[in-house]
Amino acid sequence: MFFPLDAFMAILVTMGPLKVILVYAQLTRELDKSTQRRIALKAVIIALVVGLVFILLGKFLLDLFHFSIGALMIASGAILFVVGIGMVLAKGEDEQEKATDVNRDPTQIATYPLAMPMMATPVGIVVLTMLSARYSENTTVLLSLAIILIIVMGINLLVLLFESSILKFISPDIINVAERVLGLLLTALAVQTILNGFVELGLITLKVAGGH
Repeated sequence: MFFPLDAFMAILVTMGPLKVILVYAQLTRELDKSTQRRIALKAVIIALVVGLVFILLGKFLLDLFHFSIGALMIASGAILFVVGIGMVLAKGEDEQEKATDVNRDPTQIATYPLAMPMMATPVGIVVLTMLSARYSENTTVLLSLAIILIIVMGINLLVLLFESSILKFISPDIINVAERVLGLLLTALAVQTILNGFVELGLITLKVAGGH
């Protein structure tokens, strides 16, 4: 049975603003407000389109390329692992130079890393694909998933547009530290996703915390 609230929470946690706001703040802090708004809107639109594609074509893509949910989970976990490690070890100054390079369109960061993989995260895409494949024959559920995704992306857009107000009392040093902590958490999530993929394929069995 499909539970909209559970789906909303899963999509909000995996594709919501918590991860992207810190990266957005660091990469756009030297840009003017107009450019920041364009980047925020472009990132949200790209992430929304990607999410809708996987909602509409999730089952078709799995059948077309003949890969399983478990394989998708392992692949997405590997990508997220690289992203997480990059956040932990990256030099903020280097990233900012890339964002403000006069020879580079600053709005390119809307596609990478903001839209993908920070907003349309690998884990979020797995969630959408799993739900889409499971309820591929139920148009009402697919429509509900699309509406939920639109709501989450609307939240993302609002958070990014008002990022300066939200983070007004947070110094750049705190943002840098928070980014690295978030990178560590994403790396842990990546490892867990890979392990869950092995479980999905029946290759391993994980013990439940507190179990024997």
